[in-house]
Amino acid sequence: HSFRVALRERVLCRPAWNHDDRPLVCSCGAEGQELLLNECYNHAVVCPNNHGLIVLRHDAVASALQTALKANTHGAIVTPGREYVRQIDAVPNEHNEHVRFVRTDLEYVLPDGSTARIDVSVVDPTSIKAIGQWHAATRPGGAASGRARVKVNHYTGFLPQGVGQRLVPFVIESTGRLGDEAAAFLEEVFPPGNASLRARTRFLTTLSYILARYLGKLTEAAWLRRFNN
Repeated sequence: HSFRVALRERVLCRPAWNHDDRPLVCSCGAEGQELLLNECYNHAVVCPNNHGLIVLRHDAVASALQTALKANTHGAIVTPGREYVRQIDAVPNEHNEHVRFVRTDLEYVLPDGSTARIDVSVVDPTSIKAIGQWHAATRPGGAASGRARVKVNHYTGFLPQGVGQRLVPFVIESTGRLGDEAAAFLEEVFPPGNASLRARTRFLTTLSYILARYLGKLTEAAWLRRFNN
């Protein structure tokens, strides 16, 4: 059933809850047809009550990417990401913590110490922000490029600097398009003719499956909580 839901989205069939054209209220508190239909193509993909599923989708993509990268022929070690501290704040934050930090998703470390610190992110190109700020409706890959810039700013000042040290914002649009940095990184790790190229193909196939499956799961979860009139 999840795949049927995903296919409806792919052919631009909006979720069925708005068929009678009446004002709607989501269980998260968002209400009104204009908001539910215009904040993005499908409110379910940004609904805060679906946060748990959104995290699971992220983790599934990161896990699939880690598996693929381990097949590299460059001698790189692929490890889970870790925390990087920038400063100790004089005033604690809302969690009574003085430490400010970020956490990467994966790290790709070559034998010479060069390290690509990878942040995996899935962005919806139909959201108001993607269309209004990142021009996703008129610029191919606009949503991925916009999210990549956000990620670069997020990590600025935290990560080690120097030759061979870099951040890879591995952004994927929820429709399947890879961001420029993500596509370039895969091309670097799995160049044409490389013995590990099959791992790249498996990853892209798995990625399509994950995105389709979770698009269905997100929509189904919203349906199960009911969109009440």
